Amino acid sequence: MADDRWPSGGCFIEKNRHNSSGVYFISERILLTSVKGCNKFALALNLKTVEIKITLFITLLAYAVVISQSFFYLLAMERVCRNMNPATYIESRKLLDDRLSKTLAGAYYTTLLASIALTAFCVTNPSGLLFICSIISLVALLADMVLALKGNQPLNKIINTWTTTEYPNNWEHYRNRWFVYYNTRQVVNLAGFVVLVGGVIFGC
Repeated sequence: MADDRWPSGGCFIEKNRHNSSGVYFISERILLTSVKGCNKFALALNLKTVEIKITLFITLLAYAVVISQSFFYLLAMERVCRNMNPATYIESRKLLDDRLSKTLAGAYYTTLLASIALTAFCVTNPSGLLFICSIISLVALLADMVLALKGNQPLNKIINTWTTTEYPNNWEHYRNRWFVYYNTRQVVNLAGFVVLVGGVIFGC
């Protein structure tokens, strides 16, 4: 009577080989089943990794579109707007709101869906850095959207009712309030993007 060891994904299945051929075939069948199981697990793991990478790429791309407006205002547009006279500010504000309202809405909702999908894929490793960073960036995106809906958009609607000749004497107050909301959004969405990039670099 001899002992046979059958390798199975780093483990060994130990069976006794008797003269009876039945024991030998049982051991072999256990080995083959185990190897097939390991191959299926490895394939599923690879597919999961590919899904996360694709979702991560889409999320980063969409998030970059969202924060592009923040960079635009940070680099130049805010200073330009603050130096405009009332008529120029009203005209430019109306034009920007008309052009950006639809395109940015699409970018925000795309980023939101991609961020939710990324978090759902990463939830299998809740203590992982990428999952934690995806949660933070998603919360930041939601906060940005809430501030836009509750702060900037109502002010945009008020400013859109003005004309270059008819506007309130305290128009600068509305402009300053608009920038208070938007500056807060800039901090929030830029922080969310930086955290997400950090999760990609250090968590993958």
